[in-house]
Amino acid sequence: IMIRVFLVFSFFPLTSRIGISQNWQEALFMSYGGLRGTVGVSLALLLSAQIYEQTDDESVSEETREAYRIYVDKLFAFSGGIAFLTLLVNGPTSAILLKNLGLVTPSETRLNVVKNYEQHMKINTLVEYMNLISKKRFEHVDFGVIREHVSPLQNITREEVKIAAESFKLKYPDKTPNFANLVPYLFPNESQLALTSEASTLLSFSDRSRSEPITLTRQPSKRVRETVYDYKTPLDRLAVLEQRLIFIDLLRREYLRQLDVSELDSRGFIPYSLLQSLEVAKSAASNGLPLCDWAASQAVSDSFTRRGDKLLHAYRVGRNGGDHDFHVIRTQVLQALSFIQAHRASQKTFKAEFASVNSNSLTLAAKAVLDESKDQVAKAESAINNFDVDDVSAIKSQYVCQILLYKSAHYFENLAR
Repeated sequence: IMIRVFLVFSFFPLTSRIGISQNWQEALFMSYGGLRGTVGVSLALLLSAQIYEQTDDESVSEETREAYRIYVDKLFAFSGGIAFLTLLVNGPTSAILLKNLGLVTPSETRLNVVKNYEQHMKINTLVEYMNLISKKRFEHVDFGVIREHVSPLQNITREEVKIAAESFKLKYPDKTPNFANLVPYLFPNESQLALTSEASTLLSFSDRSRSEPITLTRQPSKRVRETVYDYKTPLDRLAVLEQRLIFIDLLRREYLRQLDVSELDSRGFIPYSLLQSLEVAKSAASNGLPLCDWAASQAVSDSFTRRGDKLLHAYRVGRNGGDHDFHVIRTQVLQALSFIQAHRASQKTFKAEFASVNSNSLTLAAKAVLDESKDQVAKAESAINNFDVDDVSAIKSQYVCQILLYKSAHYFENLAR
């Protein structure tokens, strides 16, 4: 420590005048804090390995071997002991020194700031959760699983849900979440009749002129104008081919968006299989064949990537750890969910971009592409329906956890800037 004090204060006239400068309190803490002896421990380990290797030779006498090994063991013990003492002594006392030197923010102010950050993140996470359960694919997720794995939702209160509901209505005015799985956790001891009545009152907005109640069930959606097709225009095969290729590009853009917001796990083989399936579909479409990206994704999944994913799973959870059969089911369900979401989002964009400005109608070529996409979605939904309902529900709940954790971390990162 004394050597470090000497070195730090020797350069203090320079460090106090350059960059953001340094005061004597910071210089003193630099001298006191930090782990000591790490380089010495590394050198001692290296020397120990060399000595043990050299003394393994049969030409070295037993006495020489023992003497050298005892010496190097003592050296390692001294080096390690010094490093350990800096952790044992300097570590716990650093906080006291920081406080006495006035280098830390007052604890009460800091706690209030952190508490405010946590409250903002909790409300934002609740809003994003409400957004997810407003979608049909997530309306039956298990909130118990989500609350266990998403820390901002572990101890939510009724008042916080009301605040989040108001924020949700402002952010997503056209959406209505399904609170059926959330309410029992807010009212664990209520009868079903009282539960429905009180929960409906709780999850309504404050008495404002613009407020509307949020009920437990999904409200009937506004009647959406059905898509109109122009049957007078003959079907143009070349137009079908070109629009099919455009639709595939829309799918690719949607997959990349899912990767960007962590709806797709970039570490697994799912993104690769989905993106690779588009290459197969594009090649087939160029030859005049209909969309076939679902079959292509399954073919890619059954190739070497599935074996690679098995090795990746074994690396993450251990060779004998985890249920690999469930992991395979989870992978297939998540792949289908991302596939369906991409197609539905692309269908919506495709309709908006190719509808006639004057009549809001689509050509038969566009209809043919949309019908092919709907057929692909039906195949993916059929694949999901082949799995156990409880397994699918658990996988969807874990999927929601993944999305919420990403959004919480991203929100906190932006909040802290």
